Amino acid sequence: MYTAQTDASLRDETGKAGIGFVILRRRKPIIECRKNVEASNSSELEYIAVWELLQQIDKMGIKNIVIKTDCENLINRTEIAKIRNNKYVRLIDHWLLYRNDVKIIKSPRKEVSIAHVLSRESSGGKKDKIKKYKTPINTELKSVVRYRKRLLVRCSTCREIKGANEFPRNRKRDNTRTCKDCMYKLLSIHMS
Repeated sequence: MYTAQTDASLRDETGKAGIGFVILRRRKPIIECRKNVEASNSSELEYIAVWELLQQIDKMGIKNIVIKTDCENLINRTEIAKIRNNKYVRLIDHWLLYRNDVKIIKSPRKEVSIAHVLSRESSGGKKDKIKKYKTPINTELKSVVRYRKRLLVRCSTCREIKGANEFPRNRKRDNTRTCKDCMYKLLSIHMS
């Protein structure tokens, strides 16, 4: 199951603004992003952060994800007419119409702490950054392929590739294996 955190930060003293998001799989980050953006207020920044995250989710082809944000206006967007007219809210709503597997929930600040740090860094003047981690998906696929390779074995007699269950147990650790069909044929020839 995937989760994502998103947050935005606007510094009143400098006027700099930034967004940050992180996508997690089994509580381990697979991608972190921070960006400097321009917006009129902090609510619009939050909408931009969620929109950027949704675009990244689409790009990566992620399904079944829960997005955590501390923006209450975004969660209650259907009740407030002013928010529904925002360009980014309309984009988010349109995107969510076609994706039933994505949920946006309100979370306290401590649950979006990684995204909060990223957004504060970008609003503090740090450059845009997208950091991709070694994905656990790739390591899982490699182990499945290794497992399947052990399931298929080539018979040394008939040279056919068969499932490992069609071979008698190999007590010796050598690479020559003969399937049960060939063993029966050899035994019948030897017995006659």
